[in-house]
Amino acid sequence: MIAFIPRRLRAFFKLSSQRLISGLGLSLRLLFCFAVGFILLLTNQSNYDMRFALRGPQQVKNDIVLINLSREDVVWLDGINDYAGKNSLWSLKEIVETTDSFFWHAAVWERALSSVFNAGAKTAVVTLFFSEEIVRGTLTPHQNHLFHRPGIFWAAKSDSSGHALLPGLATTDGRNTGTVDLRTDPDGKIRHLLSASYSTPHIGVRVANFVFGKNKFAPYQRTGDPINFQGHEGIFKSYPFSALLKHDIPNSALKDKIIIFTAKGIPSHQFQTAVGELTTGTLLANIIHNFISNKWITKLPIWFNATGLLLVMLISLWIIFQYPQSVAFVFLGFLAVSIISLSIALFDLYAIWMPIQAHLVTILVTYVVISGYRLSESEKLTWESERELHYLSQVESLKNNFLSLISHDLKNPLAKIQGITDRLLGSREVEIPKDVKQDLTSIRQISEELRQYITSILQLTRVEARNIKLTKEVCDINSMIQDVVDRIKPLADQKNIQIKINLEPLFSMELDRTLISEVLINLIENAIKYSDAGSEITLTTLEMGPDIRVEVSDNGRGIPEEEIPKVFEKFYRVSGDKNIQVTGTGLGLYLVKYFIELHGGKVFITSQLDIGTKIGFTLPLEEPEDNYAEFTRTHR
Repeated sequence: MIAFIPRRLRAFFKLSSQRLISGLGLSLRLLFCFAVGFILLLTNQSNYDMRFALRGPQQVKNDIVLINLSREDVVWLDGINDYAGKNSLWSLKEIVETTDSFFWHAAVWERALSSVFNAGAKTAVVTLFFSEEIVRGTLTPHQNHLFHRPGIFWAAKSDSSGHALLPGLATTDGRNTGTVDLRTDPDGKIRHLLSASYSTPHIGVRVANFVFGKNKFAPYQRTGDPINFQGHEGIFKSYPFSALLKHDIPNSALKDKIIIFTAKGIPSHQFQTAVGELTTGTLLANIIHNFISNKWITKLPIWFNATGLLLVMLISLWIIFQYPQSVAFVFLGFLAVSIISLSIALFDLYAIWMPIQAHLVTILVTYVVISGYRLSESEKLTWESERELHYLSQVESLKNNFLSLISHDLKNPLAKIQGITDRLLGSREVEIPKDVKQDLTSIRQISEELRQYITSILQLTRVEARNIKLTKEVCDINSMIQDVVDRIKPLADQKNIQIKINLEPLFSMELDRTLISEVLINLIENAIKYSDAGSEITLTTLEMGPDIRVEVSDNGRGIPEEEIPKVFEKFYRVSGDKNIQVTGTGLGLYLVKYFIELHGGKVFITSQLDIGTKIGFTLPLEEPEDNYAEFTRTHR
């Protein structure tokens, strides 16, 4: 049937199907890029702290004035309740902790509030909590009338259950009070206008309703809004309480102002916020300033951010297809910087929060995914891949031939040599001359060294062929260390080296017993080789969080500092004293590093000349399931 279709038509169908598949692949990749950014956009819950740090202090309106109370500022003036010229609380200066009650004196507050209203203040807010027990029985009729005057607001407190504790100066309907407490975020910082009381609104809402008109703001209208902090402590104009009592503040500084009385230097009036530690008064001033300027932090709607995300992705796509990869990377960097600058400018000038994390991740993901797509479509890459595959097949063939050569032509004769030597040395039927016995012993030692060389080369061949698979089993690494030490102890005894073991009790873990045993043998044998006769080697194990640590320490000749980064390289041998002959292939530490990283661990080494070397490794108690795949990918 297909044979009857014209050749050109078949070519057209083939080309069309290829383009369709190619276009579908590109569309799916773009959908993936957008999905990554959109998911991040939905899950991103920024706390704006970094934006405040970048923005810095803002220029605030002069409608708010703080009056700071401190223990040193509380002085009783002449003629007040017979405390003429004397500080009646001077004897309380040794109090360890100052509470709000310390600042209550009806006559003093009468003088202070009279002064601010005589100066023409718009309203006064007292952020200190004066309970019914403190206020009861201390007021004259004039004071009672003054303290309940419209425009004066007294702070209420919230208990642990969220119920409001009204002050002693509250009216029957409680409209002259408001809580000064705000709910904190999980990290203990205040970022939102969220009253800590379920029954009483924040005092900032009370003040805003009084200033802008009765009931302009519902008690919980702005509940949960992020506070647009204007800066750090001290950004609002402030005066000491004593200056107010002494009439040292000009009336013009208080006229038509919102006066906030706040305690300074009192721990209970200090709050952690997005811009640092603020007093109750400064925190309240920031909230009232938000009401006055109507400049709360505005978060753009999700549809607007999603549209911007799509636009950013399309611009990134155009740049990637329009320019070479390196040039496109630079232009995408400019695009990312532009987005960051725009976001910072919007927040700085208009308090509009535009998330940037999702946009930056979308740019990066688009660059990576689409660049990979372009490379996969390139004929040059296809040709280079085929050529590389051809070369790799040749190299693999050479490796296999080399492996076969070692396995059959070297290992078997060497095993025969060792067997014959062992049989002659162990024979009791024939008396072997002493010099012949020494020669046989030398042959046995040299053949063992040769066997180790061959074993190392075989392991290297398997490593480079990626032909090592982990065979894990539950093991006690302390027991493995003890077994290895027992095997190597004769080697240490030849040099009169003492091996000390300091093993901390550890949990059993899954590992390849054969490979880790080879790691331990390599480390301990190296320590013995490079240590002087009569010295000692220490083996230590301990648990460090999610990892276990194994360390081998010696007091040998050490390693030059410039050679330490190279010791784990293939075939590298540390340069040492020429008079000291140490045999080896230079593969031991290379294989140690490979086997440990194959288990998801890390190797480490520190050394000082003529002092000694500490070398070892860490292994995770719980290795990630995909570690082997990740390891093979990164070690190609």
